[in-house]
Amino acid sequence: MQLPGAQNVKCFFVLNAKNTTKDQKASKEHNTMSTNDYRNLPKSMHETSNRCKDHDKKYDIYCAIHSCPCCVQCVTEDHQKCQDLKPLADILKDVKSSANIPILKKDLDDLKDSFKNLLNVLEDRMETINLQKTKGIEEVRSMRKLLDDYLDKLERQIIDELVSKHSKMKTDTELLVKQMEYRTKRVDQLIDKFSTITQYATELQTYIGLREIENTASKESKYLEELDSGGLLDNQNLEITLSPALQSILQEVQSFGHISFKSSPHGIQVMTGRKDQAQNLVPVFHSIKQMKPSVKVTLNVPKSERFQIYACQILPDSTFYFSIGQRNA
Repeated sequence: MQLPGAQNVKCFFVLNAKNTTKDQKASKEHNTMSTNDYRNLPKSMHETSNRCKDHDKKYDIYCAIHSCPCCVQCVTEDHQKCQDLKPLADILKDVKSSANIPILKKDLDDLKDSFKNLLNVLEDRMETINLQKTKGIEEVRSMRKLLDDYLDKLERQIIDELVSKHSKMKTDTELLVKQMEYRTKRVDQLIDKFSTITQYATELQTYIGLREIENTASKESKYLEELDSGGLLDNQNLEITLSPALQSILQEVQSFGHISFKSSPHGIQVMTGRKDQAQNLVPVFHSIKQMKPSVKVTLNVPKSERFQIYACQILPDSTFYFSIGQRNA
């Protein structure tokens, strides 16, 4: 019978008590599990087999160098030079009771806590950079408003100054125009008076009248000379010279500012656990060739006595215990 998601699962039916003996012996060392428990195993566990995929032989050997189980043919073909070959049964014997199981569990819990803490930190960071963006936009717009208000103020100042100077120039010009119109009329009157005198006046009248006209004309000429010498007849123009500092903004100021990324140490304690955790579940066996003994302590036996040392043991606290027997010379 084939269970969903399972491969090569044997189900034994009791047809004859005598015929079940062999199957009982084959299965007495195996623990059973429910179908639901089996389905809850990770997918990779469903695909795990105790037989080699390449040679279809049972795994019997474990290679610590390559961290993989091997069948006999695998050892012959690919692991001839590997020295750390151990019986797979020895490796698996105490794997679930290994002291590394709770250590690995703690490592997983630490990893979960680390990722959870980092997730909280990253969420806070997202909130922080969103606030920084909002603050940056507010700063740009605030600076823009300050610039607008300041430029509006400068604009009002120069326009008010322009209007004031234009008004003064206009008033002075209008006054000068009125004076010119008045003087022009007086000269016209002098011309009419001159024409009348020269045509109808007697010699005495002509003499006196021409003297008056001459004096009046002299005064008008003097007035013109005063206007000329006083610069009142010079051309008056309104010129606006914009501040070079303002004009340089168009060439020198290329942006409102500069946006950059500033990195600083995060200050978060990340618990990464141990490296090569999977390897810690597998007992480490060292071959004789890998062992490098060194002299730690030298024990001197009195020359007057002779001992027979039967056994020696070194305890974890570096205490030496000897099993000795005294013998006669």
